[in-house]
Amino acid sequence: MPSLFIKHIGIVLALAGSLSAGNDEATRILQSNSLPDFSTLILLKKDLNRLNSEPVVVSNPSSCVIPFVRAGNLILIKAKVDTTEGNFILDTGAPNLVLNMTYFRNYPSSNNSSDQEQGGVTGSVAAVNPTSIDSLSFGSVKYFKMEADRINLGHIENSKGVKILGLLGTKLFKQFELIIDYEKSLIYLHLIGKKESASYKSEFLKDTATYTAVPIDIVEDKIVAHAEMAGKKLRFVIDSGAE
Repeated sequence: MPSLFIKHIGIVLALAGSLSAGNDEATRILQSNSLPDFSTLILLKKDLNRLNSEPVVVSNPSSCVIPFVRAGNLILIKAKVDTTEGNFILDTGAPNLVLNMTYFRNYPSSNNSSDQEQGGVTGSVAAVNPTSIDSLSFGSVKYFKMEADRINLGHIENSKGVKILGLLGTKLFKQFELIIDYEKSLIYLHLIGKKESASYKSEFLKDTATYTAVPIDIVEDKIVAHAEMAGKKLRFVIDSGAE
């Protein structure tokens, strides 16, 4: 059951299947007035049908640990697109792989429509220029023959003073358990195989007394949590690219 676990500030996103806590209990916790310090939220996804087709991905070994650095509160990891390597933002507010047009302007445009909108740390940007790449890799993880969107990320580079090649969006991690340890600046990835999809659980998640469960939905490849404030029911996007 792929998930995202963030230690100390954290969130666990179970993007395939569900964990043991029921939705009634999750709702009760979500509507409570406060959460314990350093609590961990497990967000249970209810419906995978709204996710589009996933990219082809392999990981050998199936688990790896990836160090990251932060630019402000943005998570930067080293990744490689074809022969170009550099910083990518882990951005669950973006649905797919997004490339910085500055460094990938020579790639041919794909046949996909360019009038769609892309989101993420950039907000909503019109006239996305799609392209395709041969490979994307970080740690032991490698994706093949992927579609990618291109936008200008220069404003992020200017504000953070660091070169940014692109954004790694939600769909890239749909088949993974993703654990983010902010204290140690490490990301733990485990590619969930078909045989273990119903039973796999990380060692981090075996003590059910240490985390809290909250239901989520996937809406247009965005991770949406439901909350209530001042008697009004609201929806919030879980966005690791928002500071």
